[in-house]
Amino acid sequence: MPECIHGLEFASCDICSPKPKPVVEPVVARQRVAKAPPARSLKVKAPTRLHVVLYLEELADALADGELIDPIYYVGPEEVAWGERRRSKRALEQVVLVVPADKVAGLDVLPLSAVQLVAVANTVAQVKVRDLLAMTDVSAKVAVHPPWFVAPED
Repeated sequence: MPECIHGLEFASCDICSPKPKPVVEPVVARQRVAKAPPARSLKVKAPTRLHVVLYLEELADALADGELIDPIYYVGPEEVAWGERRRSKRALEQVVLVVPADKVAGLDVLPLSAVQLVAVANTVAQVKVRDLLAMTDVSAKVAVHPPWFVAPED
């Protein structure tokens, strides 16, 4: 066998007789097929909370009775904000009662013990409502939430 210049058998020398590089086939990227998202149920979720708009004096009367007869429920704050009562000049004298929907299902009488939150426009109203609630067994939180009491622009 012939020797290479490096003193090795010619076939064993990687410099004098380099081995052919393996031919690598180019990898063809797999094309992703867009899958449709899983079918979702088109069920409309029932509201978890309902809202009732009252004037402060109406709240005082209802607290004296312990219940509110024939309340008008709004599904969400957006609906409350656009209601006819909100268009009045007395919007800042209103309160929004927030009640779990499961506590009022099918009732045309709202027990005020079911109210979880009373939203008011400002701290003056907050103090008035807290004073009213202190005279009853209603343990609702009273929160200042001005966005619900801003008159909508026409």
